[in-house]
Amino acid sequence: MSKKSKKQQQPQQQPQPLKRTYLVQRLLKPLPKTDSTPLLKLLDFGAFGVGLTNGGFSKQAMQALNTICRFDYMGASEFEWGAVPNAFKTMLQGSKKNPIVCRELQINPQDVRIKWIKYYDNGTPERATPQTLWVFCFASQVDLVLERVKAIAEIEDEFILCERTGLGRIIKYNIVNEPVVGWIELDNGFVITLDAAMRDAFAALFSQGTR
Repeated sequence: MSKKSKKQQQPQQQPQPLKRTYLVQRLLKPLPKTDSTPLLKLLDFGAFGVGLTNGGFSKQAMQALNTICRFDYMGASEFEWGAVPNAFKTMLQGSKKNPIVCRELQINPQDVRIKWIKYYDNGTPERATPQTLWVFCFASQVDLVLERVKAIAEIEDEFILCERTGLGRIIKYNIVNEPVVGWIELDNGFVITLDAAMRDAFAALFSQGTR
């Protein structure tokens, strides 16, 4: 039997089931390169509260990531003791055998159900068109991850998380100058962004991880 025949007979590898999503770190746009505002830099320093310095990132890693994103303060210790760098490590190391791919996902604002509607509304008009998201995840888990992202976006109130992502609110309402433009899910390792510049920066980062 030829090598090709043996290869064809090998069963296709099934995607590993996703773990429950509980920790999702919000991501902010990076500071402009020319911005040296001391207050903003101080806020950046305090993004991980009283936990590990830089949340466990090395100084070099933090400097590199600061060109891609900043980390929003989540207000929970679960994010402060290494969970965020561990998720990046999982994605970058895993990408050597299981490539990280980027997929576009459109969410219709009419599909987003927000329980505490009065809290979020504040008179802001609803978005009229679908919101485009870009999702980075392992190639073997694309379908599962896209389904999970859709669920987080559309029914976050029913999707019990450690801290809110605000993703559904951003999709549903036409909010101007929203500082949160990305998220990294820490339990399974995938990234979501609605910002084209952040998408391109993460694409470059994850392509380096596969080399």
